[in-house]
Amino acid sequence: TLYRYQQDAVEKLSKVKVGALYMEQGTGKTRTALELIKRRADKNKVNHILWLCPCTAKTNIARDIEKHANLDKSKLTICGIETLSSSVNEYVKMLNLVQSTKCFLVVDESLLVKNPYAIRTRRITDISKECEYKLLLNGTPISKTEADLYSQWKILDPRILGYQSYWSFAANHLEYDDKYKNMVRRVLNKDYLTDKIAPYC
Repeated sequence: TLYRYQQDAVEKLSKVKVGALYMEQGTGKTRTALELIKRRADKNKVNHILWLCPCTAKTNIARDIEKHANLDKSKLTICGIETLSSSVNEYVKMLNLVQSTKCFLVVDESLLVKNPYAIRTRRITDISKECEYKLLLNGTPISKTEADLYSQWKILDPRILGYQSYWSFAANHLEYDDKYKNMVRRVLNKDYLTDKIAPYC
């Protein structure tokens, strides 16, 4: 049985194709995500789950999914996020998977894809373009500044924030330090970002 706050999350995000569960550790992100996936699967919207997570979490994720869902294991693929940056073969395999199935993409610990220039971020973005239904899971989606949100939300759908490139995002929201050029001194228009992501969180 879902807790009330989990029910509220499911009811809200079941109305949209993409979303983010920014829930603290221990509050049941996996259970909530599985309920959302089940609703899509019951309507034949998806027939496979690609669950991306830190390599160290793969065993625990598999155990949680088995605990909470009576799921055909052939319908589930769990892949380490770090693996996608180090293995071309695994990247191509995941790309082929999402191109050949109606895949629900879950990016667990999505803060790992905050760097828009990282190989893993670019590859997961490519994979995500082939998936109609997508979900971010994280307890702390921001580590330093709201700039961490850009890549995560581009994976979901670049139209949500309204920027096709990091440069256009930065031009509207980031003020850099004069001395240390890559250091963000201030984030501008935070309310704009909050308003944009609110319907999907």
